[in-house]
Amino acid sequence: MKKTIFMFMGIFVLLGISGCSNTSAKSAQQSHIQTEHKQAKPIYYQNLKMADQKKVNFNFKADQNDYGYFISAKITNKSNKTIKFNRSKFALQFIDNEVPTALSGALILKPNQTKKLPNLFQKQNINELIQTNCFVTYFHKFKLASTRSMFSTADINNLSQTTNNSSNQTNDTNAQNESNNTNDSQAVSSDNSSSTNTTQLTEAQARQKLADSGYGDTSDLTAEREDGSWDLYNGLGTWIVYDNGDVSYPGNRALDQYLKDHPDANTDNSDSDDVE
Repeated sequence: MKKTIFMFMGIFVLLGISGCSNTSAKSAQQSHIQTEHKQAKPIYYQNLKMADQKKVNFNFKADQNDYGYFISAKITNKSNKTIKFNRSKFALQFIDNEVPTALSGALILKPNQTKKLPNLFQKQNINELIQTNCFVTYFHKFKLASTRSMFSTADINNLSQTTNNSSNQTNDTNAQNESNNTNDSQAVSSDNSSSTNTTQLTEAQARQKLADSGYGDTSDLTAEREDGSWDLYNGLGTWIVYDNGDVSYPGNRALDQYLKDHPDANTDNSDSDDVE
């Protein structure tokens, strides 16, 4: 009788242990599933840590069709997180305006996944795209790429040469028309032509002028177009290349401008000739 009782007690103990084991296994499995689900939840790119943002690669490409240039993008997620983009937040940022993309909706990339964004921007003017201060941005603050970098050096030089030739032809036509005026009007037009015959330098020409002046390699300088000149600068200062070919180095800017405005000035009187 006692043996029978002990046998039943042993069976109940084994059943209890087995039930607890199954419950623990199910709990662990559910916890693992919940953890995976939580990790797979997409994170917006702007909310990623900087280290993860650096693992997201952007490749932009500009192509031409009958209506102008269009820009497409290829994005690769090399992080271990699932990331998300709001496609309507991409934009082209120019000096004085911003052109938003026509796309909308979300773009989701899993780890090690690549997706394309065709026709991100359409009907764009190459003269604007090759400027040094035009960028593709995301959420306004993320500058993803310079549009100038989407064109080869040969394309930029060819465009600059075409623009330069067109400008020269315009100047030649104006000079021919002015030569048909009376003697009095020729004197006036001569003064005008002397101020307009200076051809506007392209960025490439301005860099070459500075290089020839003794600076050397100008690839480390950022270029900005000003009225009648190009500003080429880095952390050490600003070099100015005027459309007439003159070059101003940092430290000489004020004096050079003053002498340009006052060609008959006596430069020995430097105490009274300070000009900002």
